[in-house]
Amino acid sequence: MAISGIAGGASGGASGGASGGASGGASGGASGGASGGASGTSGLDAGGPVYGGVTAYSGALSSGIISAQDGIAGFWGDDAATYPDNDPDSPDHLFDHAPWVRSFLALNELQSSMAIEATGGTVTMYALSGTAASPKSKPFVTVSRPDEAGFREQFKLVRAFADLRLDRFNEIHTQVGFPTPYYGTIVCLHPEKHRYTLEIISIAQTLGAAISMRFKRAMACRRPDLYSPGTQPMIPTPGHPTYPAAHAVEAYIVAAILAHLFSPKLGAADEPSADVARRVMLYRQAFRISENRVVAGVHFPADSIAGAGIGLALAEAMILAAGKDMKIAVTEVSGMAIGGQAMALSDAISVETGLRRTAATAWLDGAMKAEIPKNKPKEIDIAQAPTLAWLWERALEELARK
Repeated sequence: MAISGIAGGASGGASGGASGGASGGASGGASGGASGGASGTSGLDAGGPVYGGVTAYSGALSSGIISAQDGIAGFWGDDAATYPDNDPDSPDHLFDHAPWVRSFLALNELQSSMAIEATGGTVTMYALSGTAASPKSKPFVTVSRPDEAGFREQFKLVRAFADLRLDRFNEIHTQVGFPTPYYGTIVCLHPEKHRYTLEIISIAQTLGAAISMRFKRAMACRRPDLYSPGTQPMIPTPGHPTYPAAHAVEAYIVAAILAHLFSPKLGAADEPSADVARRVMLYRQAFRISENRVVAGVHFPADSIAGAGIGLALAEAMILAAGKDMKIAVTEVSGMAIGGQAMALSDAISVETGLRRTAATAWLDGAMKAEIPKNKPKEIDIAQAPTLAWLWERALEELARK
């Protein structure tokens, strides 16, 4: 199975067939770690008979187990073990859950701590905190859609990017699903050594996909191939609207989370130069994955701009929800201000430090803004996701083992 865990439910059906042949081996090895290490099976893997995350026994094997049990167990039923009652609040029970179950739990926690409101082509996402009796909500992402004149300007860029199709052919085909191996090679991920890190990546990608679909539904923007029969995308056009680009959302979430996990001294004066170089490369990869969707003819550059803004903000929310020190930047993307622009990586990320650009003023001619609130009452808070926090600690433990 090329895509793993709950990620398989989000993208396995649509992209598994398209990318399975080209990338099944690579992504099965890397993202398979998120759903059970060597087995690569999960409760949501498409196509294979599975029960509770374990590959089904054949009839012959079940029959053999029955006859073996008759021969070795003798009389049984009065020898049940005695255990103390489980502590329902103990996080250690998460060891007993299959990876795909932990994915469900973490995603439920994260999505319960966010709310989305859509009005007239503008979508606002709120971070929720506080208690049931005293809830708090603060907007941290606002995205508005371009108009049709803007998309026609964008279409000129789609035509220009199409000249790169042969150069990017293999990349585009092997990035149709979740392109985890493209990050794994940068940070030396291995499915046996980094199973919890890979679980977090899978959760991040699936959260990004789910949130993207809500934005797309509200924006209702057409794909490039509807603007001209000459577009002829080199891969199947996905069955949902174009803006924002889910691949961009997912790509920047993964880059930001891996940058945080692999950089214990994030942004510090004595941070090792290798950590800085790795972080910059992660973001370059996110940018290139996003750009490849434009090259393929299934997205506009505007989609990547909005996707980058959403993805970076979601990553910050995930890190804070995992109980880590993180300030969430209030992110705004104005579709009407994008016009005929395409994003450079330096518009969102410092290419020297690999840190997110935040400022009180907008860039990309007013199309994007990310500002960290300056005082405590205005800071964005979000409810903690206990399952994600548990996974995060396990990931840090495995990353500490070189």
